[in-house]
Amino acid sequence: MTQPIEFSGIRPFVDGITGILILSMVVGLPVVGWFYYNGTLPFWMAVVLGTLLMNLSFTAWHEPSHQNFSKFKWLNHIAGWIASVASIYPGYFARRREHLIHHRWAGDDVKDPVYPRIQSTFLSFPK
Repeated sequence: MTQPIEFSGIRPFVDGITGILILSMVVGLPVVGWFYYNGTLPFWMAVVLGTLLMNLSFTAWHEPSHQNFSKFKWLNHIAGWIASVASIYPGYFARRREHLIHHRWAGDDVKDPVYPRIQSTFLSFPK
């Protein structure tokens, strides 16, 4: 009986799951728009599919921003930039910088750039 091959320490060229998410979002959004524009897809279905695809946009830029998509930094930046443009937020590098600072100072009401935005009395739990 042969021993299974272990791939510990070997990182693939790209992460397949993240690649599928990025590709689904980047290709799916224009396809949904095209089908709606040509009258093949009803408005309500275009909204549902578009919303689902736009929800992929967080993962599509988040993983490359942490260098989790590829072992190559340049490929992470390209994938993150494309995902940001497709999500109608073309500021990948600014968003990445803010996000990494957020991880460094998560929950700090002074240094965390995201914390003040998520603290609100609207729909929050009573004290």
